[in-house]
Amino acid sequence: MALLASVPEHEARESGLDEVESTVYVVVRDGPEVVAAAGYRTWLESAAHVCVLTAPGRRGRGLARAVASATVARALGFREYGTQISLRLGR
Repeated sequence: MALLASVPEHEARESGLDEVESTVYVVVRDGPEVVAAAGYRTWLESAAHVCVLTAPGRRGRGLARAVASATVARALGFREYGTQISLRLGR
């Protein structure tokens, strides 16, 4: 996926998109360019880990929220058990 190749390797790994089991939902802008993507992998047969990535130049516009919402919906019976945020601190 070109989106994974467009970010630093540590961001691609942290996103987890290369390990999803589900359909990958995407936002496409500017022709064929994928600017955000999300999917999930199951944990312990009763939970899902949602994996999301947005292109660096497209962040802060709600695209991650859009693809994550399409990936797993509460209406399907999923409940939120927690969140994870990853930060890279300056030197």
